[in-house]
Parts: sequence; structure tokens; C-alpha cells
Amino acid sequence: MVKLELKSIEERSIWKMMQAELTYHNSYTVKQRYFPNDMDSWREMKSEIENKYRSEIETLQIYRKQTEKHDAMMEAAETLLIMKKREEYKEFYKAGRTKKTSTSTSTHRRSSRIANKCK
Repeated sequence: MVKLELKSIEERSIWKMMQAELTYHNSYTVKQRYFPNDMDSWREMKSEIENKYRSEIETLQIYRKQTEKHDAMMEAAETLLIMKKREEYKEFYKAGRTKKTSTSTSTHRRSSRIANKCK
């Protein structure tokens, strides 16, 4: 049997139901119905019970893994969008800063008297 990872509540509840049913199936009164001549069918029923619940848990795990994968992809896409917006903001503000510094170096004097004095 494959080792199962029981991460969600649904998986744990199915596991508990399986354990309860197997406990009842292993009880003295149930075993005495099959003992001594029909123990093979008792073992078959035990394996059927276990296989039924394990298959249910495996389908839940497949669904859980798919949703986790989808959520991870969505989160990655959101982070890429945030990074893109951040880069756009950086470029916008950087362009604004370069315009300010270029205009401040080439200032023209208003007064012609002071301009003539410097010459």
C-alpha cells in the first residue's frame, strides 16, 4: 500500500471512518461468523474496505494537489504583475528626476544687468 499524506480535514475524516469500519470488521463477533472455514473471504472484505477508502483519499489528494498547483501559479502571476508595476513606477519617477536635474543646470537669468556684470 502507498503511504498516504493526510493534510486536509476531509482526508482525515475519511481515514477515521476507515479505521472505525476496520475496527468493527476486526471485532470478535464479525470474525466468528467467518471462522474457521471462511477466513479468506473475511480477509478479502477487509482489503475491499481498505481499498475503497484509500481510493477516496487518493482522489481527494489529487484534487488538493491540483488546487495547490493552481494557487501557486496564480500567486506567481500576481507577483510578476506587481514587479512589472514596480518597474514602471521606477522608470516613471526616474524620468521625472532626470528632467528636473537637466532643467536646473541650464537656468537663465532674468536680470540682464547681473548677466552683463558676470561677463
